[in-house]
Amino acid sequence: MSPSPRSLACAPLLHFTLIGAALFAADLLLNADTPEPIVVPRAFLDAQRAEIEARTGAPASDEALAAAAQTYALEEALFREALSIGLHRHDLVVRRRLVQQVEFLHLDLNVPDEPDEGALTRWLLDHPGDYQLPERRSLEHRFFSRDKRKDRAPLDALAALSLLDPKTPTPDGATPDVNLNIRAYLDTKNASDDASNDAALDAQPPLDAPPDPFALDPSDPFALGHALLNQSRQELAGRLGPEFAEAAFALPAGRWSGPIRSAFGHHLVRVTEILPGGPAPLDAVRPRVRADLLDQRRREAADAAARAALQRHPLVIEPEVDREGAPP
Repeated sequence: MSPSPRSLACAPLLHFTLIGAALFAADLLLNADTPEPIVVPRAFLDAQRAEIEARTGAPASDEALAAAAQTYALEEALFREALSIGLHRHDLVVRRRLVQQVEFLHLDLNVPDEPDEGALTRWLLDHPGDYQLPERRSLEHRFFSRDKRKDRAPLDALAALSLLDPKTPTPDGATPDVNLNIRAYLDTKNASDDASNDAALDAQPPLDAPPDPFALDPSDPFALGHALLNQSRQELAGRLGPEFAEAAFALPAGRWSGPIRSAFGHHLVRVTEILPGGPAPLDAVRPRVRADLLDQRRREAADAAARAALQRHPLVIEPEVDREGAPP
């Protein structure tokens, strides 16, 4: 025999259950309307205090710190408001920024193991085009200063070249005594070379040894010296300008050429050595190979983490709708 409604209404257990359910529902409603408090981090206030004291040279006042805390709280309140109405879902800039933050987090958290010698060698062999040594050149040059000689700098350089290379005619307009200086320089240098050869045969140098051949050098002093050794095209461009580097790398070896203009003046140039480029050995590029391999491993781990995140969420593609708003 089932209990009557009247007997159920008088049952104490039923009363207790109904009261508990009502209190639980009320608690949910009350907590749903109670916002999470905004906590101003102590680190934020300390940073504000340091910034104010550095800017003003005086201790930060309580009023200034209270204003900074109020600004932080206002921004936090607006940020929470934006999240509550889903602005982060519809703003493509914000959405992309959040995605980037997670991608950076994956990169930072996935630290790969240190590659061994075999891994470095395999990476270098698999990517030879990324580790090419550039062609390099060593050259000797003579400098003619634009600041000192003005418009005569290229003419003086060409006059000097006419004596270094007899096929080059002496130009009009050069400094009047430049040819005399050049001839004296060359004669003295040849005499010095002859004396050096004799000294190699005789331990005692000759008493009438000529003076320093560079004392009559017709060119001007140059801060980097007269010899530039083992220079790549990029290095030479950084020192003397792109125009000079391109011209120097087009010269044959062993012959004086010019004048070649640089950022400082004009130069006579003789290439003394050409070192061809080619694939780099591991010891020459080890730091780069290691960094590139670690970066590749870190990105592979981050991609795997992203794919794992996708697997945790079912994928649903909305169907197309016709113009009336109904699926086709």
